[in-house]
Amino acid sequence: MINRKNDSKLRTKDIITLGIFSVLFAVVLFLFAAVMGIFPIAFLFYSTLGAIPCGIIYMYVITKISKGGTIIIMTTVISIIYFLMGTYGLAPLYGFAGGIIAEIISYSSKYKSFWKNTIGYTVYTTCLWFGFMSPMILSTNSYIEQTLAAGYAQDYVISMVSFITGPLFFVALGATIIGGLLGGLFGRKMLKKHFEKV
Repeated sequence: MINRKNDSKLRTKDIITLGIFSVLFAVVLFLFAAVMGIFPIAFLFYSTLGAIPCGIIYMYVITKISKGGTIIIMTTVISIIYFLMGTYGLAPLYGFAGGIIAEIISYSSKYKSFWKNTIGYTVYTTCLWFGFMSPMILSTNSYIEQTLAAGYAQDYVISMVSFITGPLFFVALGATIIGGLLGGLFGRKMLKKHFEKV
């Protein structure tokens, strides 16, 4: 007989799986940000596209493990990775906070509700995206000074700031939310049998 009480706890193999897929998630999203970051306006929408393949990764982890702490551990590892990479701004912190919210939402249905998992994922990706954008919004002058000192072209930096601090911010925010929802939908399409109808 399976000891269900013990089976509900994270095991070593679960931690290893979380580590592997957390790295994969961080790398995939970083690649989208790096490639789309070539153009200032495109960078604002990196999460719109990146959230789709990352959503598949996220949903796979939830369906494979489905144990308390799964999301918190995964998103914390992702935040640590971005912190160690020297990510500018509050992305690791916002990502960590978003991960806690996502954990609470998904845990309320024991990770079996597609919509709760998708909403949690969307909250997480939106928080992480805002974390990347926050320096340009919350400390604009400091961001400009530091990026120029780091060698970025002035036209590029000014364009980036003007885009994110203008009306386009709300367009990018809405697109980021849509990207999170699409990531959940694609994840469901590939892992549909694991979710209950709610």
